[in-house]
Parts: sequence; structure tokens; C-alpha cells
Amino acid sequence: MSKKSLRFNYFTLYLEDENECTVRWDFKSILETIERNRDNDYAFEVGLEQGEIDMNAFHYDDRRLYYFQIAKLRNRNIPDLKKIKVPRRPLELEDNEYISEFLTFIFDVENDVAIIQTNKYSLSTKELEVYLTKLRESIVNDEGNNEIINVKLHVVPDPNKIRQIRNADYIRKIRIKSSQVNLDALVDEESLKEISEVIGQYGGYEFTLEVGLGRSSQRTDSLHKDSVISTVTNVLNRNEVIDGEDKFDLKVSIKDDADTPQEVVNLIEPRMTDVIQIESDNRNDLGAEVIFQTFYEEKYEDRRSSISRHFNLE
Repeated sequence: MSKKSLRFNYFTLYLEDENECTVRWDFKSILETIERNRDNDYAFEVGLEQGEIDMNAFHYDDRRLYYFQIAKLRNRNIPDLKKIKVPRRPLELEDNEYISEFLTFIFDVENDVAIIQTNKYSLSTKELEVYLTKLRESIVNDEGNNEIINVKLHVVPDPNKIRQIRNADYIRKIRIKSSQVNLDALVDEESLKEISEVIGQYGGYEFTLEVGLGRSSQRTDSLHKDSVISTVTNVLNRNEVIDGEDKFDLKVSIKDDADTPQEVVNLIEPRMTDVIQIESDNRNDLGAEVIFQTFYEEKYEDRRSSISRHFNLE
């Protein structure tokens, strides 16, 4: 048995037309339609692969939460099967068989927010947008309307990210990317003043500064927290930099403790996120029920009230 770390990101769902005008998507009605038509085909092409809702893992919870899994179906670059000291053999798939990787999708009807857990093998956020666009087209009758409508996932921001950095045990990396103009506006920050002077010597305009711990570092090694927080605070207090015409990128990689996975905190566009850990057999996938119940009990039962306040203040 080993612990698996699962990260959930929070999104709101929008429809976007060709002019990039957006409106909130009534996703609840789509899920209600799927619930009434469980035998329909919900497999759609996503690039070179396919995505499909696993209807065996499609559930509605009495706490006004839908939860389900979407598979990424792959029939290219199939790995071989191999036993120790035995020659490998091809993994033979029938025409309608695929290698599948799943993401978990939770939808809070009460707050109209999506909580999505992906991994490096599942559909990415961009691929999920494509899948949801085709899912909508299969359900909603837009006959007579030739306008292209795409589903877009908008990140739910988290105003508490600086506090998260302060509370993290380990800071692994800081990355700043911007222009000389923005850097000159931050000369009150001593460390950035020195960097500005160096860039000025080269006559450069854009720069990327990345300071981190190398591969040979221990998992409990950390950058100097006070220096990182000082730089972050000085940057975020300067609206002319954050809201200026030149893009400013500021990210900090942290670990809450030695056992949690590293998280990259985007301080210009901070996203709301939660992490859970579940003990699991390495050879078996986690089911939707286990993932949902663990997430709700460990994180969302307490988080839900703050989500409600967040959207009521918008």
C-alpha cells in the first residue's frame, strides 16, 4: 500500500462565442439530462484521442453534489506486457478497447462551481474544454444558430495564497518573469534593484529570474522564506506593475510539509486548490466514490462555506 496525492482545482464554467463574449453555463441542466439518459453515447473525439463519461461512475449526492469520472481513451502507443525473465508480448486490444486514464469531476449545484482532479495521463484542462464543448453540442439543440460556442473553464482565484506561502514549511523555487519597465518600478525592493542594475548593463528589456534548489537537494531543504516573502509582498503591493501593460509573472513553488507534493503558486493569478492523500494499492485505480467521499470529508465540508461567501461577494 502507498499514499496517492490527488490535487483538485476549482473552476467556474462559461460559454464563449466567436467574439470572446462569455456567459455562465447552466451545467446543472446538462447533468440532469445525462442522468435521465444514462444509456446515451457520451464518447467524443478530443484531438487524436477520445473522452467519455464513465456512466458507472456517475453519481448525484443528496448534498447537491454531482460527481463522476471522464476517461481519456487511448489506442495508440500501447505498451507491451512483460514478466521478469519472460519475453515481452504485445497488449492486444479489440477494436472497441482502449487504455483509459480518468479524471474526477465534482460539481457543486449550490455554488455553481466545478472541482476537477486531473493527472498527467488524463484529459488536460484544455482537452476537457474540448470534450465539454462536444458534450454540450450533443445535448443542446442550437439548430439555426451557426455561431460557434465553446466551453471555457475559468480558474477560481484564491486570495489566501500569500498566507499559504507563509505557512509552508519549505519554499523550493521562486520565478519572476517580466520587463525592465516593471523591474524599474520595483527598485525599492533591494534584491530586485540589484537585478535591475544588472539587466540595465546588458541593455535588455525582458528578463526571467528563477532561483531554486537543485536536484541534489534534500526534500526538506528550502530557500530563505523571509527573503521570498519580502520580494513577493513588494511586488504585489505595486498595482502599477501588476495591472500594467507589460505582463508580470510571479510563481513560488512550495511544500506544505515534507510528505506533501510540491505546489506551484501563481501569485498573479492565484488559483483555489486542495490536496488529499489516499492509501491505495499501486496496481489499482481509485474509484470515484472513494475519491469523492475522502475529498468531501477532509476538505470540502469545511471549504464549502468559504466558497459560498466567495461567490456572494463577486
